[in-house]
Amino acid sequence: MPNKIIKSLINTLIFIGIFLLYAIYQELIVELLKHIGFDINKLGIHYKNICLIIIDISLIAITYLIYRKENNIELRRYDKNLGKYASFGLLMWTIGIILMISTNLIIRKFYPTTTAANEEAVQQMLKTSPIYMAFSACIFAPFMEEMIFRKCIRKIFNSNVLFIIVSGLLFGIAHNLGVLGKPDMIYIIPYALFGSIFAYTYAKTKSIFVPMTFHFIHNTILVVFSLISMGVIK
Repeated sequence: MPNKIIKSLINTLIFIGIFLLYAIYQELIVELLKHIGFDINKLGIHYKNICLIIIDISLIAITYLIYRKENNIELRRYDKNLGKYASFGLLMWTIGIILMISTNLIIRKFYPTTTAANEEAVQQMLKTSPIYMAFSACIFAPFMEEMIFRKCIRKIFNSNVLFIIVSGLLFGIAHNLGVLGKPDMIYIIPYALFGSIFAYTYAKTKSIFVPMTFHFIHNTILVVFSLISMGVIK
């Protein structure tokens, strides 16, 4: 029992560490580069975007390497069971979308003046920096969020029920940090439900690449629709 507690504490610290790295890594690297005489913020928008994408890719690599052995095993499992995982993942994703849309409609019926802060932030960034934001939303965020909220949290809890609940709840809170304590924080619910669906998917398939794939697909569809609505894609 003491060994299990110690292992759980270590995995909790790893979760916190990777989450904090996710939150500050880009700014940290930008500041470090600035101190050695390379100020990314003084570059043109295209070169700045390239630098930011490279920084994000480096964090993806670091995060993958932390769980390299497990990730390699789960990647082989994913490849071996691709057909089965694709159909199951599609079913779970569809259920997640239905739950998310339903709860959003209910929330807007009773709280018509509230909006999802995360969606607003993404929309604004797509307007100002569509190329970088498309990469961030479609590739970087799905990878990092699945590693943090699924992979890391799965290692803390042996119980599937606890894992699914905690994973979904933290996923929902993380996407609404800026509005905690405000009426808009009610949007934690649809995000938490969607996060729980991804957690259930991971628990059943034992491959992080299944929920990650559908997280990629989900965000990419949303970004494409957003770019079309803004006239960026015609």
